[in-house]
Amino acid sequence: MSVTTVTDMPNGGTKPIKDYLLTIDMAKELCMRSKTGKAKKAC
Repeated sequence: MSVTTVTDMPNGGTKPIKDYLLTIDMAKELCMRSKTGKAKKAC
């Protein structure tokens, strides 16, 4: 699921950004698919 939020910029303006919501299960799945040693330790 994606959400759009607005962030403040250093020049005083604002910028919309797209962010994503993950469930814990989905985050674990992504972590387990990673091929780096650091990610495997975190899972």
